[in-house]
Amino acid sequence: MGLEKKLLAAGLLLFLLLASCSPRLQKRERPAPPSPPIRVLLAEIASVDSLEFSGLYHLQTEEARYAFGRQAPKVFFRVDSSGFRIYNNKRFFQFRTTHRVSFNPAEPSSGIRYRGKSYAGRIALVYKNRKLLLIEQLPLEKYIAGVVPAEIFTNKSEWFEAVKAQAVCARTYAYKKMKSRQNADFDVYSDVRDQAYGGTGRQTLLGNKATEQTRGSVLYYKDSLAHTYFHACDGGVSEAVEDVWGQKNRPYLNSRQDVLNDSFSCRTSPVFRWRQTRSMAQLDSAYAFMFGHGFSDSTVSDTTRIALSLRVASRTPSGRVRQLELRYGKEKRILSGYAIRRFLAWPLGGYLPSTLFRLEKKGDKLHIIGGGNGHGVGLCQYGAMGRSEKGMRFYHILQSYYPGTHLEKVY
Repeated sequence: MGLEKKLLAAGLLLFLLLASCSPRLQKRERPAPPSPPIRVLLAEIASVDSLEFSGLYHLQTEEARYAFGRQAPKVFFRVDSSGFRIYNNKRFFQFRTTHRVSFNPAEPSSGIRYRGKSYAGRIALVYKNRKLLLIEQLPLEKYIAGVVPAEIFTNKSEWFEAVKAQAVCARTYAYKKMKSRQNADFDVYSDVRDQAYGGTGRQTLLGNKATEQTRGSVLYYKDSLAHTYFHACDGGVSEAVEDVWGQKNRPYLNSRQDVLNDSFSCRTSPVFRWRQTRSMAQLDSAYAFMFGHGFSDSTVSDTTRIALSLRVASRTPSGRVRQLELRYGKEKRILSGYAIRRFLAWPLGGYLPSTLFRLEKKGDKLHIIGGGNGHGVGLCQYGAMGRSEKGMRFYHILQSYYPGTHLEKVY
């Protein structure tokens, strides 16, 4: 071997030795920042109630902690003016109105079952106004995973982008409530007073995936968190926020047609168009339900029938009924907003799908021909699903329903 080849071989051997001795740089992924905790009001107990543990929980008091869930999984609550009691066949505790205690999960698999739903967070117990508040505290992302499938269908992969849009809406709504209710006992209700929350038992694979892929993302309008209202179906035209709740005008929550190409985005919804019929007896019952009395059983001096007339007094720019005039006997009433939907609902106590309707009277029957379901403000869920099926990405769907807003990651 020549001198040049020997030097080359020696150099190569030295390089390999140095390479084997030098440390290898490994790329380490930074852990995701923690999800902030949210406090969810599950219930307000006025007298007696119960829940059941799955796995080990600790009752944390000011003095000590006590194990629950192994041998006697069910626990009972009794509430009165002096405070509240927690008991089962193994333990008994009595607390005054000022005491604050909590049930804390002791294992990753620990959970509770309450009123048919499953939860896995920390359960705080707060006495207020002669009621015991059951408040679940859990990471915001886990809460969103329980909200998404309770608010939108998650059983078709074609709707995935709509489900992601829903996750952003739900997170923005909750994050905004967390900031505005910092000094309150809880951040959100677990029902339609804020948004439906199904706990761990309602979670789905598609909903969890949508939550993960939008983690920490919320919607802003300029420098403020957006008001991300949503509803089932707008019937082809959205409603302005000031015409529903009297809030100030928000440019991204104005009335506009909900169209994609040459058709309505939500036209495949089963409530895109609907028709209902009311009899005179039903309307009289609705009148009595709303105002405390009807006229069907009134004693009259002759055979003249007391007529009930309904007239649309005014509409919003979207075509929804703003005011409904009722004339019954000698009474005249003007209904607006949710009162319209309550009066025309059947069974009593519910709500008419929407105020986007017209009336037709034929004989002694009143026909209500309408469209959509819900208040009509913000994101239309069926419209979002229709847009997702057409290939729109979730941020484009959000722009369709909240124009001028933008996404930001807050953690």
